[in-house]
Amino acid sequence: MFEGETQVILARARIWKRRAQYFAVVKDELAVEELTKHLGDRVTLVINLNGVEIPIEAKPIRDKEYIVFTLPRRLNALWETINETKAKIKVSE
Repeated sequence: MFEGETQVILARARIWKRRAQYFAVVKDELAVEELTKHLGDRVTLVINLNGVEIPIEAKPIRDKEYIVFTLPRRLNALWETINETKAKIKVSE
């Protein structure tokens, strides 16, 4: 990838909760394989909710066969209403 170029990875994300923290979890094998290359890098997770895109700066974390993104707590009320959503992960270098 060239400097300044953006790579977009389309995936389906599930919203999981652990105690008071919500996470977006990507289980799609191809997306996980591609995101594994960017562990520790800051990426933009764009969650699409009924046509409204919510961008979140996050670092992907590898957990077993999943990629996990920590979601901001200030939007916990929103995450509580979402079970599964479409997501775009934008990786910029």
